[in-house]
Amino acid sequence: MLKQITYILCFFVIRFILAQNSSVLDSLLKSIHNFKKEDTIKAKLYSSIGKEYHNTQKYNSAIDILFRSFKIYKSYGDFFNAANQLEKISYIYFDANKLDKALFYAFESLKLSRKISDPYKRMKSENDAYYTLSEIYFTKGDNTRATHYYRQCLILSQKINEPLYPIYNGLGNVYVKESEKLVKKDPILNIDTIVNPSRYVQLLDSALYFYQLALKDMKKNNLIEKESISALVIYSNIGSIYFKKNEFNKALEFFSKAMNIAEKENSIIDLIIIDVNISNVYIYKNQIDKSIEYLKSALQLSLDHHIDMYLYEIYDNLSQAYVLKKDYLTALQYQQKKFIVYDSLRNIEKEKNFQELSVKYQTELKDSENKLLKAKNEKQRWVLTSTLVGLLLTFLLLLVIWRAFTITRKQKKIIEISRNELAEQKKIIEQKQQDILDSIHYASRIQSAILPEENYWKSLLPKSFVLYIPKDIVAGDFYWMVDTTEYIFLAAADCTGHGVPGAMLSVLCNNLLTESILEEKIYETDAILQNVRSKILDRLGRTNENIQDGMDIALLRLNKTDLYKAQFSGANRPLYIITNNHLEEIPYDKQPIGKYFTNQPFTKYNLHLNTDSCLYLFTDGFPDQFGGTKNKKLGTKNFKELVLKYGSSPIYQQHKLFHDFFLEWKNEQEQTDDVTLIGIKV
Repeated sequence: MLKQITYILCFFVIRFILAQNSSVLDSLLKSIHNFKKEDTIKAKLYSSIGKEYHNTQKYNSAIDILFRSFKIYKSYGDFFNAANQLEKISYIYFDANKLDKALFYAFESLKLSRKISDPYKRMKSENDAYYTLSEIYFTKGDNTRATHYYRQCLILSQKINEPLYPIYNGLGNVYVKESEKLVKKDPILNIDTIVNPSRYVQLLDSALYFYQLALKDMKKNNLIEKESISALVIYSNIGSIYFKKNEFNKALEFFSKAMNIAEKENSIIDLIIIDVNISNVYIYKNQIDKSIEYLKSALQLSLDHHIDMYLYEIYDNLSQAYVLKKDYLTALQYQQKKFIVYDSLRNIEKEKNFQELSVKYQTELKDSENKLLKAKNEKQRWVLTSTLVGLLLTFLLLLVIWRAFTITRKQKKIIEISRNELAEQKKIIEQKQQDILDSIHYASRIQSAILPEENYWKSLLPKSFVLYIPKDIVAGDFYWMVDTTEYIFLAAADCTGHGVPGAMLSVLCNNLLTESILEEKIYETDAILQNVRSKILDRLGRTNENIQDGMDIALLRLNKTDLYKAQFSGANRPLYIITNNHLEEIPYDKQPIGKYFTNQPFTKYNLHLNTDSCLYLFTDGFPDQFGGTKNKKLGTKNFKELVLKYGSSPIYQQHKLFHDFFLEWKNEQEQTDDVTLIGIKV
């Protein structure tokens, strides 16, 4: 009796006091383990603790404790509660985005549900499993199976008098997803087009039908107030359908109802989303000021509550709204903020990916070393064994001549074993080489992500081209661009070496260039190079050795309002300017960005360009390439003649001309270095 009272007290403590303190939950869990008897009260306590672990996203602990609850219930033949624990485990895997495991345990829950003898409990348990299956298949994008299980769930829910609105809402979501498959992005006009308009409207009408049934069911069961967040979701879904059907007044009506609930519940994220949705409606109603009003409300909520996930969309929408108002300066300011948010999110993701790649590489390298060491020890043991056996056989050979044939067979067997062992070691080494190569390919995708996107580049410099040919999978070369309100900065850079070492240094240098301009607001080209050099020396460490190591770079700044005004600084790389078939070379400082014998201040050149000028920034890969009929280096002189020759051609043809020449010159020779060439027509 005393033990049962203790169980009950533990249950209420879990429910009302300890839900927010996982360390106390852990201590309580240890105390419960001390009760040797495995009864259903203990199973219920386990279930409650598992729920709290799930709520605090301690998924592994939640799954472990729910399995204990499941085993107790199953041992007592309580299939209803046992199936319920499996359904909970399925939802934990669902929340952890492990959908295949979530499916497995949902089906296991359904299988166990069919053993329940009580008809009501059996249908209730099957209903829960069907709903979980429908949610998982919807998330996996399998709308056919999702619809099947939603309809199975609908049949059972009607029989046991359960609320139907979650199922109707789910079916509405399925039809919305199907309609989205008919919307294609036009790559030229950058607008959405609908492949099959009549089918698209039918799917929207079907979605609206089920959302309205969901709302009707909530009203019928007086759940609008009790399940207010669910009502908010349904109002928002209906508003979104009316928006897609261009019925803007009805869309505003339902978005406003959702807004009222969000304000009452103080649901900040929902308030932000609804503000954005309403602003979109006003854009289409051509009420730009109203749209801006709601966008600024969403922006203020996001900033006040540090909710960054919607800032990119809000800034983009504000920029477009001010374009429609023909307030281009404000539009540009919001566009700039959008790119800052984008770069921030992208840098976080790149840093995370880079760290994961480094950890993976080090782990695999350590595993490879351990396996090779183990193989080496095995080989030494076999050699020692072979030697001892050989000595023994030699001694016996002196005494027993007639056993010579037997000894020969044993030696042959030993040699065969050694050959097989060597073959196995070779196979292991080849596999590790392939693994490392796969890791380098992954690093290449990370490095490609730091390069400016073609659309972004062309939007700022439409009359330009970039020729970029890495020597290896990853490169020490990179090209770079950043724009501010007043200037466009671009560069061609070559970090020491190529392959993995050069690529790692290029990621660091790229980030330091961007950081100098966007965060530290340094706009003079010589000061930018000086700042990057200082940070590289700090981060890579200083030594007493005179090591020529770092980055060569040609850095150019263009004035957005007057492209004929430019500023240039170079570290071991010049700038070529072609004007009226004349080539002018802007000199550079003969020192790299990084460790060097002496570090002198960098020089900046303020340039005044002509209307037909062509500017070229490049690394040393092109002029240093061996090839031609005599397999000699192209050289700076020949490269200047080539630039002068092609500089008079239209800018849109020059990329192909330089590319074709490089391939023809290189021919069958190995590429000497990474190649980067940037051309700009003023």
